[in-house]
Amino acid sequence: MIKSYSEDDIHKAVKYNVWASTSNGNNKLDAAFHEAQILMKEKGKKCPVFLFFSVNSSMQFVGLAEILGPVDFKKTMDFWRRDKWNGFFPVMWHIIKDIPNKLFRHITLENNYNRPVTYSKDTQEIGLPQGLEMLNIFKDYHQETSLLDDFNFYEEMERTRITRCAKKGRNANSTNEANALFFGSGARLSDDFKSMESLEASMESTRL
Repeated sequence: MIKSYSEDDIHKAVKYNVWASTSNGNNKLDAAFHEAQILMKEKGKKCPVFLFFSVNSSMQFVGLAEILGPVDFKKTMDFWRRDKWNGFFPVMWHIIKDIPNKLFRHITLENNYNRPVTYSKDTQEIGLPQGLEMLNIFKDYHQETSLLDDFNFYEEMERTRITRCAKKGRNANSTNEANALFFGSGARLSDDFKSMESLEASMESTRL
């Protein structure tokens, strides 16, 4: 579970295909990725780590992404809304759509006092059965709105910020340009999963 402070940060995550958390959050996500890599070698099957994204106080989920690599603790992106997000790791987006919390409230987590998954904190681990149920909701929900509807608005906000920093003599655009070249400019949705059914099958393959 990923709980973002702002949709602006989700825009950056979609645009640059990266994410970052607190120091504790990065450690948890990095450990989860490495554990999945060990399981993949042992079982000879894909063992992806998926992230369900939500924005605090939004009362909805906004997307599903997959961790593609370990956390780089030595590099920090300059475009997050808060300075405490250090390090980063690459992600691939599979779904971008707004889905109301009410569709998930019946799903509870044993590792979080049996509270509904919608009450989870950032980087809360979601069990496989609950994750599969959430995935089915993501898959079946008829999309009405998504972050992509507001993408131009956040693009303009970013351009304004870069211009303002440039006038103050700071090179705020350098990191963004490097990220755009490396990760691609725009949402890189998965080519590995041709349909949501195959995505679900990939998650099923992680069942012990």
